[in-house]
Amino acid sequence: MKTEDGKRNFMCISLLLLSALVAFGQEKLVSEKPLKEFEKTGHNVICLAFTQDCRFVATGGMDNQINLWDVATGTELISFKGHNDWIVSLAISPDGNYIVSGSKDKTARIWDVKSGQQSAVLKGHDGTVAAVAYSYDGKLIATGCKDGKIRVYDSYSGTLLRTLGGHKGEVTSISVSPDDKHVASTGADKQLMVYNLSDGSIVRATFVHDQYVRAVCYSPDGKYLATASDDKLIKLWNAEDGTLYKMIKGHSNWVQSLHFSPDGRYLASGGHDKAAWVWEVESSKEVFTIKKQSEVVYDVEFSADGRYLATSDLSVKIKIWDIAKLNIQSKPPVAVARTAKVDRGGNPNINSYPMVDLDFDPAEKGKNYLLLVGISQYKYWNQLGNAVKDAKDVKKVLMQKYGYSAENIVEVYDEKATVEGINEALKTMKSKIKPQDNLLIYFSGHGHFNADLDEGYWVPVNAQRGKETEYLPNSTLLKYIKAIDSKHTFLVADACFSGSLFAQGSRGYVENVETKKSRWGLTSGSLEYVSDGQTGKNSPFCTYFLRFLETNTKRKFSCSELVQYVKTSVANNSEQTPIGNPLRNVGDEGGEFVFYLKNE
Repeated sequence: MKTEDGKRNFMCISLLLLSALVAFGQEKLVSEKPLKEFEKTGHNVICLAFTQDCRFVATGGMDNQINLWDVATGTELISFKGHNDWIVSLAISPDGNYIVSGSKDKTARIWDVKSGQQSAVLKGHDGTVAAVAYSYDGKLIATGCKDGKIRVYDSYSGTLLRTLGGHKGEVTSISVSPDDKHVASTGADKQLMVYNLSDGSIVRATFVHDQYVRAVCYSPDGKYLATASDDKLIKLWNAEDGTLYKMIKGHSNWVQSLHFSPDGRYLASGGHDKAAWVWEVESSKEVFTIKKQSEVVYDVEFSADGRYLATSDLSVKIKIWDIAKLNIQSKPPVAVARTAKVDRGGNPNINSYPMVDLDFDPAEKGKNYLLLVGISQYKYWNQLGNAVKDAKDVKKVLMQKYGYSAENIVEVYDEKATVEGINEALKTMKSKIKPQDNLLIYFSGHGHFNADLDEGYWVPVNAQRGKETEYLPNSTLLKYIKAIDSKHTFLVADACFSGSLFAQGSRGYVENVETKKSRWGLTSGSLEYVSDGQTGKNSPFCTYFLRFLETNTKRKFSCSELVQYVKTSVANNSEQTPIGNPLRNVGDEGGEFVFYLKNE
């Protein structure tokens, strides 16, 4: 009896010692007290995000503003004000220069980190913007909304590129795959949706939980998708085929947020049990738990260097936890896309775009031709105050500053701008232009769009309303552009509904832009009405088009730089949204029209 009792006592003591050692080990991994606490001036914190260099953390909350904090000192550096309701989602661009925020005020907004100014409003939402995310290359922003839609925007201009449907109920969370091919979303409908980011098509739709799904997150290698739900479960899914990989149990209430460590070895979660958890992905075991938080742990995020875990628990404080003992491998640098810098006026800095200095002899670039079509004195349509003036002002700056010659310029204004007159001018350009030459076409006038035929038109001076046979269709313009055997053609159209010219998508920057053929376009709006501006001045579109040309000081710049400036500036300062992209099926090979300063 004594022997058995002794054995039992020994086993009990051993178990107690083992438990103590485990507890001691967990304390060693993370302290019971945070490394740093930042107080958000009495307002509750909902969301947060680290910059990639881990120097700063941005927060948003119930005071309708975003705050940027210095991680080392805990100092609040700047506040971003503009939303008129709670900030519920945040993301920071890969280069750290911009923040995108989502709010209950039904908007998402882009902010310049350095200036503190708003650079764009992402329009089109019909409910709380519950989730925002940057693509890994920084070119796109995705948003998830209470209206059940995911929207994809050009991150430089804020232009809406496409809207993704499929959810039956609000979207709660989104995540972009590390290769930028897919965007995943979860929602109140208990589904995990995976879309092609390029065209918006649905790759997969799966019911993944029995209750409301609150969070989704791609692993850093793109192999897994993690989801979290009101059913208290975390599930890991094979991203390739959608099969269930693992299930993680431990939360005693709804799971609100998820984030993978930069090396993918750990997964952090926060929930309505007022605790933040860190799990080992491979074993699905708890590594440590941060309990007894003030309220719901609404957001969790690892820093990119693996040293910190940040949590927000709907209190007034942001907490930074030291997790260096986990030996998390830092995230490799992301190849960041070129980003337009924005000045305090909300317009890109014209001379800040990097232009690769190519080994290209300007003498070999051929002649520059210019076709100008401007119509102000319409016979049957409303007369315009600035169309002809805009075209002539463009001609003036191109001749004075960029060396365009009068013998290579064709002008078609007002009474001459009939269908026949415009066609004849295009034929003239076709006959003159050689394969090494470049062509810039500038049109300013009325535009029309037929939704049934998906066809846009230029409206000639004598065209009657309702008689589309008297209009000049985009399809005809594109046929001319395809037939004109130039090196580069750049079509600029300041007209209503001119956005129907374009193919979907956009091109990234390439170094051999001058050596490949290009067929680019820039329009003053999408499928929308555009402004003629105050009579005697310039249209909003032409104002910024001219401003770029007039104030540029660089020896050369590509048309994509001009496009980006005009898109951002016009969208920020008017109700229209320009579009600039390669043209549809007309021989574009990936190059760009390049402007050179005139040799003095």
